[in-house]
Amino acid sequence: MLQYIRARAQGLIAWIIVGFIALTFALWGVQEYLGGGKDVPVAKINDTAISSAQLQSAIAQQRQRLQEMLGPNFRPEMFAEAPMREAILQSLIEREVLVQAAVDGGLWVSDAQLASIIRAIPAFQGEDGQFSSAAYERALRLQGYTTQGFEAELRRDLLVSQLQSAVSTTDFAAPTEAQHYLRLQNQKRDYGYLLVPVSRFVGKVEVSEAEAQAYYEANQAQFTEPERVKVAYVELSVDTLARDVKVSEDEVQAYYDSHPEEFAAPEERRARHILFQVAADADQATVEAARKKAEDTLAQIRAGKDFAELARAQSEDPGSAKQGGDLGFFGRGVMDPAFEQAVFGLAKGAVSEPVRSSFGFHVIQLEDVRGGEVKPFTAVRDSIQTRLRQEQARQRFYEAADQLANLTYEHPDELQTVAEELHLPLQQSAYLSRERGEGLFANAKLRQAAFSDEVLEGGNNSDPVELTPDHLVVLRVADRQPASVRPLTEVRGQIDDYLRQEKARAAAAEAADRAEQALRSSKMDPTAYAKKNGYEWRRQETMRNDTKAPAAVVQLAFRMPRPQDDSSVERTALPSNDLAVVVLFQVKEGEVPADAKAPQLERANAEALYQGVVETLRAQSKIRVNRDKL
Repeated sequence: MLQYIRARAQGLIAWIIVGFIALTFALWGVQEYLGGGKDVPVAKINDTAISSAQLQSAIAQQRQRLQEMLGPNFRPEMFAEAPMREAILQSLIEREVLVQAAVDGGLWVSDAQLASIIRAIPAFQGEDGQFSSAAYERALRLQGYTTQGFEAELRRDLLVSQLQSAVSTTDFAAPTEAQHYLRLQNQKRDYGYLLVPVSRFVGKVEVSEAEAQAYYEANQAQFTEPERVKVAYVELSVDTLARDVKVSEDEVQAYYDSHPEEFAAPEERRARHILFQVAADADQATVEAARKKAEDTLAQIRAGKDFAELARAQSEDPGSAKQGGDLGFFGRGVMDPAFEQAVFGLAKGAVSEPVRSSFGFHVIQLEDVRGGEVKPFTAVRDSIQTRLRQEQARQRFYEAADQLANLTYEHPDELQTVAEELHLPLQQSAYLSRERGEGLFANAKLRQAAFSDEVLEGGNNSDPVELTPDHLVVLRVADRQPASVRPLTEVRGQIDDYLRQEKARAAAAEAADRAEQALRSSKMDPTAYAKKNGYEWRRQETMRNDTKAPAAVVQLAFRMPRPQDDSSVERTALPSNDLAVVVLFQVKEGEVPADAKAPQLERANAEALYQGVVETLRAQSKIRVNRDKL
């Protein structure tokens, strides 16, 4: 139907039909805004809902973390959407279960604790190693957080951490359990292994014409080239448009003159304080007693006592008392409002009257002030020019994006007009399949568009494909190659290599069987057997963490039963497909001091206990998942 309308949308009647459809969708959209667009929760844990917006935000953050971690190796198609959504939803559910359990258990995180932790995070510190509100806000902005949102999430994470710590520290390893564990860990084994390499047999086997033909006929799918297309495309992006934007010196100067606040470093202040704690619901007598302490301390400061020494002796803030009350540099919006107002109202070196905050009474001394100065024009000229160029390019992009959509629709069977009207190069890709493409077409969105029915079968241009909000691509099929089976002559070498390896592996397995039987059934010395048959033999006495021998050999050697006679013999395959025949001669028990500890065992026990608690809490919670919204 859409293809029919598109092919004939040239007259008045066709445009009336399109207009009617647009009006219908517009009214439907209005209805969504007026009440039909309620965000139905994707899950509910007891009485707390997880919205689809929360899930989508968590998915976006996970994608960003993966992209940062993998760098240029990141490909969107590497991560299936459904399994990722399910895994992230389950982690959100588990986190909510734990937060609720922590709150019900009386755990809490004070504002002072939260502020202390935030100030200690390196990403939020300036070049001097002190907390910087500008760095804090910038880092959060880059991650898509508001300060309130980040602090709420951090508080929840700290609650979960408290609960985990509370559970994990209750577990331990009993002395006998630790002794048994360490005895096994410190155990030594005297063993040797004989290597039977597959490569030794590759040159001794042949692949006949009939074998190759039979394999080829039985495995046609393995040699099938998928359908491939070559596409013509135009690409519109802000970055490309910005190269052609010219910004005059007058425009740069005008922007600088009219936006002085943007080029002023945020003012930050460094203060010390002495805190006398008062609970929010304290009675009047308690409040007055704390006020009296603050006034007495202020009198001592004015009499000449050292502020830092008094803070170390008297302050009830565990985070800053040891530092003489020093809170470092901080900007606006970080501290308690009453505290912040007092600090930003002091002159450098001045001491405040007692200030009441949500934590109690503070006596505050302003140590230093920095920031607030406007950067010179020469220091910010290039950044302003880049910004103005990007802004103008972005405006051009939005205008060009509308033109791109219209021209693509009006000329569905060619892209030359689109390229000429928008002054964009008409480009052509290499061949790509549904599963694989190069360069720009490594992006799965573009490959999906290229193989859509509208483009592949209808012969039309694609709709603009949004790679990012600032990057669009329109494409059409320029050439098409159907799926085909490669001829035997083309893949014969590949088949021969595979079958030769298979035969060599079988021959190596038979040789390993013979070696195992010979060493198991006779008293032949392994060294002599290896020398007689041209194999490599190695013998060693090690603990289970040995890295000199192949891991598969070490694992087998420590899994084998104790020798009943002189030795026991087993074989194993290595990741290289080579085989190893392992001979165990002796097991030596590990020596363990009577007072030895086993921290690894304690950690494993604690982790097992914590996971058990998590599973129990989940089982006790009422969890409902709305899978229609996943």
